[in-house]
Amino acid sequence: MPPLKNTRRERFAVLVAAGSTQIKAHKDSGYKPNDVRASRLAADPEVAARILELQSTAANEAMVTIEMVVDELRRVAFSDMSDYLSFGPAGVSLRSSDELNEDAFRSISEVSETVNVTGGSRKFKLHDKLKALELLGKHVGAFKADNDQKEPPGRAVVVMYPANGRD
Repeated sequence: MPPLKNTRRERFAVLVAAGSTQIKAHKDSGYKPNDVRASRLAADPEVAARILELQSTAANEAMVTIEMVVDELRRVAFSDMSDYLSFGPAGVSLRSSDELNEDAFRSISEVSETVNVTGGSRKFKLHDKLKALELLGKHVGAFKADNDQKEPPGRAVVVMYPANGRD
């Protein structure tokens, strides 16, 4: 469906599709404030169809699937600090970014370095691993609301992960 011919109606449809209230969209589209007229405009078949089309287009463009979310949680939950650094009596040594795989990169929350005349400091932070594990556990049904972990006889929750937890 092409944009509505009436520019104020089109603006109203765009604003409502973007999440604005009907009343605010009505006013922001150049109409005099009027709750009843805002509701009637939203119910107009042509305007309502345009709002649905815009919302559908936005949803398709955003297209985030459950699998995509779970995959990102998996990356964070099973990230391993040894992928990023090594440490010992001589200190801490960060690996070069050239050595990191995609999973490792996507688990990084923050990297910064401060240099001054006395030396400097480095900051390296991963996304919250425990939160990612908690969300994955909830997704697969590993936790009960009352924290009762006992399953009735004959029932079990099986969660299969790769041996290294990442592939």
